[in-house]
Amino acid sequence: MKKFIAVTLPVFIALPAMAQATIWSLLNIFQSILNTLVPVLIALATVFVIWKAIQFARAEGDEKAEHQQGMISAIIALFVLVSVWGLVAVLNSTFGINQGTGPSNINNFQCYSPATQTYVPC
Repeated sequence: MKKFIAVTLPVFIALPAMAQATIWSLLNIFQSILNTLVPVLIALATVFVIWKAIQFARAEGDEKAEHQQGMISAIIALFVLVSVWGLVAVLNSTFGINQGTGPSNINNFQCYSPATQTYVPC
């Protein structure tokens, strides 16, 4: 519980400052974290596959099946990581999302105003 408080307390202290930030700036921060984290995870998964392959080659008997299962799991994890990363890139280019700016047509977004019964810029 003390660790949870130690981790979350700085976040709650920073909330007033974060309230002034727009949703796009928060998404940009999240995107930059993911842009750094995904290649690191892919590198770790690749190292794990190689490590399990070496252990599989050295193993004998019952250990061989255990290391084979670990290697298969690591290959599946690596495939999922790369596939999701590629899918996100395809979706970004399909829907015209520029990195760091949000949707390219965000300035033309309009909301319905019941008072005037027309669409106005948001």
